[in-house]
Amino acid sequence: MLLFISNGIGEDIIARRIIERILKFKDIKIFVYPLVGVGKAFIDLPVELLDPRKEFPSGGFSIRALGRGLFSDLKSGFIPFFKEQLKTLRKMQGLKMELICVGDTYNLIMGSLTKKKAFFLPTAKSVLNSSFYYPEIYLMKKLTKFVFTRDNPTSEYLRKYIPWTYYLGNPMFDGLDDEFYSDGQKVIVLLPGSRTEAIENLKLMLKTCEIVYRSYPDFSFEIVLSPYLPIERKDIIEKLVKSYNFPVNITCGEFNNVVKRAYLVLGLAGTANEQAVYMGKLVVSFPGKGPQITQRFLKMQKALLGEGLELAKDFKEAGEKIIYFIEHPEEKKSRAFSGKERLGRKGADNIAKFILQNINL
Repeated sequence: MLLFISNGIGEDIIARRIIERILKFKDIKIFVYPLVGVGKAFIDLPVELLDPRKEFPSGGFSIRALGRGLFSDLKSGFIPFFKEQLKTLRKMQGLKMELICVGDTYNLIMGSLTKKKAFFLPTAKSVLNSSFYYPEIYLMKKLTKFVFTRDNPTSEYLRKYIPWTYYLGNPMFDGLDDEFYSDGQKVIVLLPGSRTEAIENLKLMLKTCEIVYRSYPDFSFEIVLSPYLPIERKDIIEKLVKSYNFPVNITCGEFNNVVKRAYLVLGLAGTANEQAVYMGKLVVSFPGKGPQITQRFLKMQKALLGEGLELAKDFKEAGEKIIYFIEHPEEKKSRAFSGKERLGRKGADNIAKFILQNINL
């Protein structure tokens, strides 16, 4: 029996990729506990979801974003919910199972309540964009049996302190096309993200599109919505788009097919921005509303994606930068290629096989 614990929408998707590969190789009972959200990424998989699960206003970013959104989470009942989460994990003690934690050290601490050492994927952390502090290294050394990093430089760094650290690829990119799609069509693709602030961010992004359309009316715009966005938010977005007088299409769950057609991407997202760069697209971004796409977050994402991510201070400057790259296609292509080169390879198959070879059930 396996227990996967994840704490975020991007982390859910990564966990899903690994679970799919494990089930392809072996018939095994799998429990999943998404600590953030309701775990929509797992609904159609043959796994058992643990409770309680709930969507909170911050989307799980209230602690990570230095308290931004914490008050709203507390008003929505986070403390009693958190206590029930602790009870659920403690009930897993004594079961013959292996633990896989996909997320950050908070996830790892929660997983330790099962009294099991974890296969740990610190999905967002990299030496390319941040430092590992002593408490993090101490916790990983104490609470893990294996650590899988998102890139090779991070693996080389952590292995000095945690010898059981490996880089086997990045499951974030599994399911995406490997071909380098740089040229694209005259389409700007919008990635507003999957969290509660997606609608407010999309309003700003559409203002950027207005600026671009005034100069280049032969360009069209396509919004890629996350399949995990609640249906009521999709309805609001459809009404919002109709209020603009330029061509905007909306698709849901067609990331691969739409992004590979893009000339470039306007992205206020986390995982989706990185996936677009992996597919050979230059991404333009700016700070949005809500707790996720902050200036601090974008600086960290820039350190990961390098030339593949162009930052603007606001929606107006983003429009100006997109116009610049329309007028300088070779620079756009060079930047996109440089970004893709930083991101390594797919990893779900390798990690799934490694887990199955090293479990003791």
